[in-house]
Amino acid sequence: MATTVGTRPRQPNRVERLSQGLPGEQASAWQDCLDGEYICIGWDELGDLSLYDTFEEFSKAFARTYPQNTDRQNLLAAKNIWKFRNLKPGNHVVANKGTTEILGIGTVRADGYQYLPDRDQCRHTVAVDWDTTHARKLDPGFGGWRSTFQTLTTKDVARILENGTGPAARTAYAELPNYTDAEEVRYTQWAKALDRKKQLILYGPPGTGKTYCAARFAQWYGEQNSDGPGPGTVTPVTFHASYTYEEFVEGYRPIEDSSDGGGLRLARIDGIFKNVCAEAAKSPDKKFFLIIDEINRANLPRVFGELITVIEADKRGTEVLLPTSQARFSVPENLLIIGTMNTADRSIRTLDAALRRRFAFEEILPDSSLLEGQASYGSTILALDLFLDDLNKRITAYAGRDRQIGHAFFMHNGEPISDPIDFAQVVRLEVIPLLQELVYDDYAQLAQFLGHTLVDSPGQRLVPVDDEQLVELLAAEYGVANPL
Repeated sequence: MATTVGTRPRQPNRVERLSQGLPGEQASAWQDCLDGEYICIGWDELGDLSLYDTFEEFSKAFARTYPQNTDRQNLLAAKNIWKFRNLKPGNHVVANKGTTEILGIGTVRADGYQYLPDRDQCRHTVAVDWDTTHARKLDPGFGGWRSTFQTLTTKDVARILENGTGPAARTAYAELPNYTDAEEVRYTQWAKALDRKKQLILYGPPGTGKTYCAARFAQWYGEQNSDGPGPGTVTPVTFHASYTYEEFVEGYRPIEDSSDGGGLRLARIDGIFKNVCAEAAKSPDKKFFLIIDEINRANLPRVFGELITVIEADKRGTEVLLPTSQARFSVPENLLIIGTMNTADRSIRTLDAALRRRFAFEEILPDSSLLEGQASYGSTILALDLFLDDLNKRITAYAGRDRQIGHAFFMHNGEPISDPIDFAQVVRLEVIPLLQELVYDDYAQLAQFLGHTLVDSPGQRLVPVDDEQLVELLAAEYGVANPL
């Protein structure tokens, strides 16, 4: 058997993935892997995986080959085996024995996947160059790997590579890319929209990482169009119901009076937008970003005022007369505005039509692929990506796509959570309250989301269970209850 795993990228266009492998039951095939320079997995009944052109074709064949499994179990295994088959040159694999022993790190070679029918078992192989300088047992505090396929977090990678001296350690630790291929494609599209409109709103359900995406895109765009987002070139602000034009552009506000009498006096103060425009005008060769979080929570026509005209792309540089200071003001070409908007609170259809015309819009939906290969453990395994997908299907059928649960609920510091206690706490303290609000205390409907073993509908209550039981019951409800 083998386990493929991945880390979050760091440096652009280098190594895509650090992967982990379990070479046979209790590493029984390790010597063969070391001598033959490959990593291997089982599922030999599938035959040569290179004969399948698409994942859809392969997943159907997998389901036919293993009819004894549930549909979700087959989907989970098929996705991971397909990922193994498509490991690319420069990716890394980690061979391990049991849950806490490292045998070596391999770098995938150009010849990649091969099916070796002459082997007695574990005939699916990927060619790698092995580096055994990391071979050692990890301390008991390490969480271990209990599933056949699992993605490593950056923290896990750091612990595996500490004290490593071989080439795999140096490349895997120092050359992981900052942006995934999917991010590069997405950001290129957003850049075209910003070049055209100068303003962009990222909208979607809660927990989909809209603010995170805005910040990462600003960094990427700065790197592409100047020397990176230097100090002060990215300015965040959060709108709220009482946010005003005076705070955003300019106005009179009370300040402390430094005269002998003390107290307060009114003074005309430049707002955050006016200050950012002034800084951008001083450095026309650099790109400046204003990231407006929760942009839909304020009264936008009142906050923007006459600037609704001059933020438009073809009006940049056009001067308007500010009513308070009577100063002439223009918005520079190199200032780009990104707003984020939670559609669970308010649809984009409710935005002022004039503002809506001046912004490009990009929907950010839950992305379960960021949770692929991650599992929270009780005595069973719950695959986070499949759990999130199925939960959101149930939510969408009941309340619409804007009320889905975002992937960020199950991530911490940019990494998917893998600890069962962490998962249970997220479900108890964040997900269940959202679901209860969604169904207005209709416990029969809540049971449709969480299962009748967790929800006592007649009693209008949640069944008391400990953290491990919560993971087990959700894994059973969502059909991913057995290790693969």
